Amino acid sequence: MKKEIVKSEIILIGAALFNLIFWHEKMGINTVLFTLFMVSSLWYIERDSFQTRAVRITVAVSILLSALVVWHNSLIVKIIYMLNFSIMIGMIQQRQLRFLGNAFLLYWISLFAVPKNLILSLKQHPILRGHKKMNQGLKLAAIPAIVFPIFYGIYYAANPKFAELAGQFWGKVLQWLSFDWNGARIAFFLLGLVVVGAAFWASRYTGLLHFENGKTDALNAEDFEEREFTFWDFSVENAYRSTLILMVSLNVLLLFNNLLDFNYVWLGGAGVKSAVELKQYVHEGTYIL
Repeated sequence: MKKEIVKSEIILIGAALFNLIFWHEKMGINTVLFTLFMVSSLWYIERDSFQTRAVRITVAVSILLSALVVWHNSLIVKIIYMLNFSIMIGMIQQRQLRFLGNAFLLYWISLFAVPKNLILSLKQHPILRGHKKMNQGLKLAAIPAIVFPIFYGIYYAANPKFAELAGQFWGKVLQWLSFDWNGARIAFFLLGLVVVGAAFWASRYTGLLHFENGKTDALNAEDFEEREFTFWDFSVENAYRSTLILMVSLNVLLLFNNLLDFNYVWLGGAGVKSAVELKQYVHEGTYIL
C-alpha cells in the first residue's frame, strides 16, 4: 500500500513537472530533465525490470536521444525519441516482451487505462480510504479552528504592526498561489498526468505477452518445406526470391538518387548561387532520407 501511495505522489509530481517545463516551450533541455526524472522514478518503483538487458538498452537510448534533441533538435530526432520512450515504458511494464512493437502498443494501451487507474488510486489513498481517521482528524481540528481565528482577529485589531505583517504575509501567499487556470493549461496538465500515469499505472492487458509466448525464435524443419503458394504464404525459396527482387529494386532506386545528387550538387546542376543555398538544398533532402 505504501508503494502505491508513493507511486501516486510521483505521478502528480511528474505531471506538475511536465506542465512546468513543457508549457509553451519547445523540446530541448526540458526533454533531458523529464527523461532523467522518469528513468530515476521508474527505477525506484520498478527496480526489478531494470535487471533485464532489453530494458537497460532502451533506457540508455532514451537518455541518449534526449541529449540529441538538445544537440541536433531536428524533427526526426524528436519523433524517434517519442517512439523509443513508448517502447521503454512498455518494456519496463512487461519485461518478458521481446518484440519492440508490442512494447510500443502496450504503453499506448496503458494511456487509455489512466482514468480508471486514477480513480482506483484515489480510493486507496489514506485520506479517502478511512472515514474513521477522517472523522477523528476533523474532531481534533474543530476546537482550534474555532478559537484560533478569534485570537487572530483580536491581535490583528489591537496591534497595527501585527496587522501590517499579516497583510504582507497573506499577500505573499496569494501571490505564490496565483496561477493561470485557463482551460488550455488545465488540459495540458491532464495530458501530463496521462503521459506520466501510463508509465507507472501499468496496463493489466496480457494479450500481447500471450501472443509472443505462442511464438518461437527457432527455425522449424517445416519452414523449409515447399507449400502450395498463396498470397500470404510463401515457401522459403519464394520468400528469398521476393526479398532479392526487393533489395535489387531498392538499390537501383538508391543509385538513381545518388546520380541525381552527383549531377545537381557536385556538378552544379541545382542552380544554387551561394554556399548557404547549397547547404539548405542538401539538408532538406538529408532530413527526409
